[in-house]
Parts: sequence; structure tokens; C-alpha cells
Amino acid sequence: MIDLSLVGKRLKQFLDTKRMKINELGKASDTAGTQIYNIIKGKKYGVDKFISVVREVPELNLYWLLFEEGEMYKNNNKVTDIKEKPEYLKMEIENLRSLISYQELTLNVYKKSLEMAVSTNEDLKELLDFYQKLLEKEKSGSG
Repeated sequence: MIDLSLVGKRLKQFLDTKRMKINELGKASDTAGTQIYNIIKGKKYGVDKFISVVREVPELNLYWLLFEEGEMYKNNNKVTDIKEKPEYLKMEIENLRSLISYQELTLNVYKKSLEMAVSTNEDLKELLDFYQKLLEKEKSGSG
């Protein structure tokens, strides 16, 4: 399981290393500075925002960001023949798996939130029905 607060701390560490401000990254990724701040603080944020942010810093090693494994920066050597770079391919596969895992985690949180909202709404409907019946009883009893 990915610890979002640690991901946020590593993103902050990366930004500090690059001397990049939160709002700079927000502007570059077309994301509000508050969304970047939420990522840094380990608060709730959408996968779409996270992906748009990490796309704007291609030199950032996503595997390091998510799991603190490897180096902060990707290797600057260009991969010309993937067959010659099996380690690179393995790392990219792990990066994709990490993103999928993160997205599934976020979706599960949204599903739970939706389930709670539906349940609350059903309770409110029952309460409304109860009060309406009570009001109808009062009207018929007093009239």
C-alpha cells in the first residue's frame, strides 16, 4: 500500500531540490496550487491531478516518488533500443503497476464515499417519510 503522506514528502523534497515552487508546478501542470499542496500534505486528491503533475516533471523517477526506491531523478540516458535496456523496461512496468495500484486505491476511496452518501440519503428519505406521516396523523387527528 502506498503511503500518500510519504509520497507528498518526497514530492516536496523533489521540488526543493529543483527549487521549484508549488504554484510553479501547479501552473505548469494546469493544476491549482492547492491541489499540489494537498499532494504534498498527503491529503485527498484525484489521480488525474497526480498524473498531470508528474507528467510535468519527466525527470522525476516515479518509482522513487511512490516507493522511495532508486534515485530521485531518472537516468538521463535516452533509451534507443528497449531490448538493450531490460532494467529500464522493468522499472517502467513497475511505474505503471504503481500508478494502477494508486488509481485503484483512489477509486476504492471514492466508492466507499459514494456508498456512505447513498446510505445517508436513504436514511434522510426514511426520516422525511416518518415526519410526513406524523404530520398527516396530526392533521387527521385534529381535523
